[in-house]
Amino acid sequence: MAEISPIRQLTIASKGIINLRNPLLFVDNVIPFFASSITSLTIQCLAHVPVEIISSCVHLTSLAVSFTSLTGQSTIQSPGIPTKSKPLHHLQLTNFSYQNSRIALEVLLRPSSHVDLSRLQTLIVYADKSSYNIIKDLLKACSNALEEFALLSVGDSAWVQGNWENLNLQEMSRLRTFRFHPPFANGPARVVTRDPGSDKPWGAVTDYIPRS
Repeated sequence: MAEISPIRQLTIASKGIINLRNPLLFVDNVIPFFASSITSLTIQCLAHVPVEIISSCVHLTSLAVSFTSLTGQSTIQSPGIPTKSKPLHHLQLTNFSYQNSRIALEVLLRPSSHVDLSRLQTLIVYADKSSYNIIKDLLKACSNALEEFALLSVGDSAWVQGNWENLNLQEMSRLRTFRFHPPFANGPARVVTRDPGSDKPWGAVTDYIPRS
């Protein structure tokens, strides 16, 4: 019998935003089947997802959250179902993609999440009007490791209402590639690069927006 290859990439998604049903049962009875092999995880359009779904994937290096909210460990305990006491592995993610998931990111940035975002090398952010401050916190956390940063937008309103042009990249000491959608400009993302040996500091996002 041929050996079945372990799952490396997993997407947990819904067509519309819904609450994850029976989150405790999901953590205890579904996660163990793939937690030891998953390296890339995408969670989309799900609310109140236990952070253990992420932190239990001990080899996870790439995470994408889109229209998702997470809950901390203490919020999913049920008196009717005993929880399993497991030591949580402290994940060190290198790739992270974010879209409209402010509450999820707030949970991930807490030490109790057991997810380390300080070593991110690649970060993709889809700008929205309410995520500016939390993305600033994330950039501060990974400022010494980040090499590629994409600030994308599905609409110009996010730029106007979110002050994204004021985002400062000066502390990104290892940043080599910045990719972004300029506001009120159609077409592909603009790409700004730095040579690996360059000592020239980065500026604010507004410094790279083409002016007519």
